[in-house]
Amino acid sequence: MVSEDWVTISSRVERNTFLELKTRCNLESTTPSLLIRKIVERDLKNPKPINKAGVSKIQYDKLNDSFTWKILYDTGEEFIIDLISHEFIENLVEQINSAKEVRETYLKKNKSNSTPVPESIKKIGGK
Repeated sequence: MVSEDWVTISSRVERNTFLELKTRCNLESTTPSLLIRKIVERDLKNPKPINKAGVSKIQYDKLNDSFTWKILYDTGEEFIIDLISHEFIENLVEQINSAKEVRETYLKKNKSNSTPVPESIKKIGGK
């Protein structure tokens, strides 16, 4: 790569943070520069999800024999994906059902009307 493609960035961190960084670098046999670059590039390529409330609506388009998936945010914004195939929807339904089954097994859910109990309630105690 040409050196013109690179820029230097810097940041001030607390001493304990720096020591933790050095320890991790030693464990991973890398340098602070390489580790920080890897973390920054990974985070920029995989941005954090947007925490917005809203509802999903999936509509069938008879004319194109396809589906439209709309996410209607509480803020009034919309996110729309058009021309989704029947096969994609079928696969999505299968994947959602499979993931729900794994979650229910993990939560030890045996009854259809039971719901997960929040951790804060479990910490209160009781039998």
